[in-house]
Amino acid sequence: MIHQRSSHDKKRIKSFLVIAYIALAMIFVLMTGFGLRLSFLIPLLLPIAFIDGRPKQFLVQWAPFYIIILLYDSFRGFADDLASRVEYLRLIQWEKAIFAGHIPTQYLQYNHILLLNGWLGRVLAIFYFGHFILPVGLHYWTWKRNRQAFICCVSCLCFLSISGFITFFLFPAAPPWLASQKGFISPVSQIIMNHIEAVSLYMHRIYIGMNANPVAAFPSLHAAYPMLWFLCGIRFFSRKVGMLLLVNAVVVAFTIVAFGEHYVVDVIAGWIYAACSYFFVAKVLLPMLNKRLLPADEESKTTPSSANQCPQPVN
Repeated sequence: MIHQRSSHDKKRIKSFLVIAYIALAMIFVLMTGFGLRLSFLIPLLLPIAFIDGRPKQFLVQWAPFYIIILLYDSFRGFADDLASRVEYLRLIQWEKAIFAGHIPTQYLQYNHILLLNGWLGRVLAIFYFGHFILPVGLHYWTWKRNRQAFICCVSCLCFLSISGFITFFLFPAAPPWLASQKGFISPVSQIIMNHIEAVSLYMHRIYIGMNANPVAAFPSLHAAYPMLWFLCGIRFFSRKVGMLLLVNAVVVAFTIVAFGEHYVVDVIAGWIYAACSYFFVAKVLLPMLNKRLLPADEESKTTPSSANQCPQPVN
């Protein structure tokens, strides 16, 4: 009985320390202008790993993926500098071809601008910034519960990010707000800026200085990441968690279109990139690597169906 109570007290202390640290980390991010990028946020997980008692495992198992993410974050802002042109008209043409001559971003802003600048926009802005926070939390949670699932999910994320970077280099495309500034379409507001400025001008400077690539609209990784979380979540977590992640993916897609950050075709492309990354990595690449790494005697004991399966869902 005393042992159970002691174990319960330790869990409560760990939970308190983790919550307190996360609160302090968020204050640190807001007060110092610390960028909301994966390469900046992942190191902030190390103290939590210390609290969990697994710092060495964290360093060893996260290092390969962190290097890839660090390289991606370092070079993504230069993709537009390496390109010789920027696509403005092609996305507009695709959008109008799908929606009978209309652009959904313009329709939403013209007809619902008060809501988008008001309380609804504030709520949507929370989902918008989840793009920078959720990957870190979800992948850490996965790492704690199932290492194979963690490897699968983070490998998908890395493959998706690299695929997006290559596309940004080959096909640098402007978002609606930038196309509007250049005069290719009628006025479109970058609404997220209004909400950031309403909270703090300091936050506005942080967002501007995040080394974002302004001509990385196609595909939308802002739409692709949540769809990837849904595909991983429906497999490795419970169905309820998967459905919540699907709702998040749909709301984020609506948000980035309504805020003038992306066209619908960017969202569709992002979802396709996410699906292709998931199925290639989870269904082809990792099973193939696992099969090659299995010793001969172990491989002979493995059934054909189990050899090609990704890690089982987390209970």
